[in-house]
Amino acid sequence: MQSSGIERLIKEQRTHHVKNSEKRVLARKNLERKIRSQELSRKLQSILNQKVRGL
Repeated sequence: MQSSGIERLIKEQRTHHVKNSEKRVLARKNLERKIRSQELSRKLQSILNQKVRGL
């Protein structure tokens, strides 16, 4: 289950040093989330275009 925005903000507040390996993992997760979001947006856009055209 995805955490809400507020929970995510609280979780992202780091008070300790973040290791480089942790940074890499977090960067990869963020990139995957961004790509997944873009793909979903593309799919939704194509569905909406089809509905507008009446196909």
